[in-house]
Amino acid sequence: MNRTIYILFLFIGIVFHTYAQTDLSDPASVRISGSKEGYYITTDNKVVSGIKIMLQNNVLRSQALIIPHQINHDSQTFYPDEIIEYGYINGIKYISASIRIKDKEKKIFLEEIFKDKDFTLYCYADEEKDFFYIQEGDTPLQPVNADGENYRQLLREKAKDCPEIKRIDKQKMKVERYSLIKMYNAYTKCNTHLFPRFRIGVTVGAGLNKPKYKNVDYSYDVSASFSAGIFMQIPLDDKFSFHPEINYLYTDNKNGKNDYILDKKQRDRFTYEYERQSIQVPLMFRCSFNFMTGKFIPYVELGPSLDVWLSGQETPYVDGEYKGTRGYRKKDVCVFLYGGSLGGGVEYKMTPSHSLYLGFRCNFTTGVRADEKRENLHTYMLNLSANF
Repeated sequence: MNRTIYILFLFIGIVFHTYAQTDLSDPASVRISGSKEGYYITTDNKVVSGIKIMLQNNVLRSQALIIPHQINHDSQTFYPDEIIEYGYINGIKYISASIRIKDKEKKIFLEEIFKDKDFTLYCYADEEKDFFYIQEGDTPLQPVNADGENYRQLLREKAKDCPEIKRIDKQKMKVERYSLIKMYNAYTKCNTHLFPRFRIGVTVGAGLNKPKYKNVDYSYDVSASFSAGIFMQIPLDDKFSFHPEINYLYTDNKNGKNDYILDKKQRDRFTYEYERQSIQVPLMFRCSFNFMTGKFIPYVELGPSLDVWLSGQETPYVDGEYKGTRGYRKKDVCVFLYGGSLGGGVEYKMTPSHSLYLGFRCNFTTGVRADEKRENLHTYMLNLSANF
């Protein structure tokens, strides 16, 4: 009973606290589901701000502005001939305009995609497709052609001093929001990093390893590892790529230690050596900061990793000599390890086609060997790569 009363008072307290934090005199503090704070401008240039505006999909936003009932404003719907502009506090903005769609004049709201000192790009979201328009200063709106060439020509004029303009000209452009924005950034910032290429190259690495077994009476410290292999980089878009590698990995750790009593009178020092030669296959998904200009491009990566044993064993020694005492004999390490990798680094673009990569990667894999002991192998590698 007491517990029920306590929970009830706790619930009332939470509700009261939440209510006390809401200032009903401040419209911005009143939450209306599916809405966001914004503004609108009437046809006589009166600005009404600090109100909640319903969030809708792009098609509905192009047709009407819906304002829900709130303390400082009645519920109301505005159409393009009733206001000249509206927007949200996150920067999304719509203007009222007349355009010709399918041989018919139509009054709609156009979304402002971006605006620079020379022109503005707008979008009208129809139920079938998006239509884009350019406005230079106060000149009439011009539709972006089906092939986008009038838009590209406008961008070329802004990029006359770009030494990479010929390469950017060769890139395909779709008359779609994402593609138009990307092309604008490429021309105006002279940034060819936004068009990554398929690449293949070589990689070498050096670092540390730490093998670990569960349910054993000894452990390993860290030791050195080396790797060498090849990689591919397959672009997925302007920043993400699939980056698989096939590496030969050599791991040798002689730092496994423990004391074991061979008989009642003598305590000998056991040491363990872990040696593994394997093929390691990291399947990385890489995010490169290609919006940055210059020759140095940072990246981060994450993905699954596989490790297939080629040779190597775990060997116990007594006073530095292998004796195979009391069942402590050489044992094969785990044939198949699986896990994940994560890392990051920087790409140095020597030329548009050739790069050097310096990165650091952590690899965590696990598996079960023949004697049913779970084997974990952690490697921490500094990698240097170059593409052809």
